[in-house]
Amino acid sequence: MRPLMTPRPRLLALDVDGTLLDEKGHLPDAVRDALRQVIDSGIEVVLASGRSLTTIPRFISLIGRPLGAICFNGAATLAPDGTLLRLVPLPLPLARQAIHHLQAAGEEPFVFVHPEQPGDILARSVSPGSRDYLLNNLTRVTWVASLEEALQRPPIEIASLFREEPRAEQVVGQLRDILGQEAEVILAYNPQHDYWSVAVHARAANKGDALLDYLRWRRIAPQEAWAVGDGVNDLAMFAVVGRSFAMGHAPPQVRAAADEVLPPHTQKGVLPLLRRLMEPDERPSA
Repeated sequence: MRPLMTPRPRLLALDVDGTLLDEKGHLPDAVRDALRQVIDSGIEVVLASGRSLTTIPRFISLIGRPLGAICFNGAATLAPDGTLLRLVPLPLPLARQAIHHLQAAGEEPFVFVHPEQPGDILARSVSPGSRDYLLNNLTRVTWVASLEEALQRPPIEIASLFREEPRAEQVVGQLRDILGQEAEVILAYNPQHDYWSVAVHARAANKGDALLDYLRWRRIAPQEAWAVGDGVNDLAMFAVVGRSFAMGHAPPQVRAAADEVLPPHTQKGVLPLLRRLMEPDERPSA
């Protein structure tokens, strides 16, 4: 465990699903209120999530404070005013390889497009459950005959949803073998909708690099930032901040990498940390 660099961070990076949200995918009122008080006390907060450029602003509106946001696990970053600060698209050849393999394996991926390409996502045909998810969570779904032909710019992410973990893990292994070191393939579980998601990004699209860029933009030293998360995709954040916190339900390797382990999200585990940070910083000025 690293020594505590500062009694309070200047910036707090928070994962969303499984960290701020409970096991049903809801933001508890107590967590929302505590988060508002942390922000009002002078600590800057940035969200760091696998969520998209469309869904993150909706979530921020629930908090009621302007927040920066790392989206797509680091492939895109928004400033508190909604300006796009960082974009790391997936090169077109890799995107087409991923699409081709998923379709050849009998899956129907969907594509989160480059912000300069019209629409939010492209989809050819998805399962009824996936279709309902897309229509409920995204505003502009463009249904196309061919994903590969419809791509005009390098996309942000290629994704596919699975109901069974073994099948999702099998596809992840295949994609990693095919795409090699040039792409990042992430497996994550969403308890709210009870599905496993497989997402393909550019290798440089990770929460750690995105957070470092955000800290440079805000002129905050990495050791003055803390990070909280529950997934393997949060390890890159843990590696670059002054102090890291894993949720109690996180995988063993995530808990082992953190400086401190919080209770699980079923117990609003992030709440004790937020309450520790709610009081204004009374340290004397340098």
